[in-house]
Amino acid sequence: MADFADELTAMHENLEGTAAFKHIEGAICMKGTIDNLGRILWEAETCYPPGDGAVLQFEFNSDQSYLTSSIRQLHTILSSFPVIEEL
Repeated sequence: MADFADELTAMHENLEGTAAFKHIEGAICMKGTIDNLGRILWEAETCYPPGDGAVLQFEFNSDQSYLTSSIRQLHTILSSFPVIEEL
């Protein structure tokens, strides 16, 4: 999750690039790609039970105005549940 927060921060600062989050067991995967107008296409997939369960794929759009609060919320989560060791 720390990498995802860093990628979102870079996306916000540069208004380019992608940010991806992948749950360690593959239950949730999400990738956002920003275009030159600040629009973000989010592509997501959930799987339950993880590994071989039912899969739901979806996408939605947002814009860069949501990045500030998303980054702040991720840092709040990371301060409560810090990354102790990289796998």
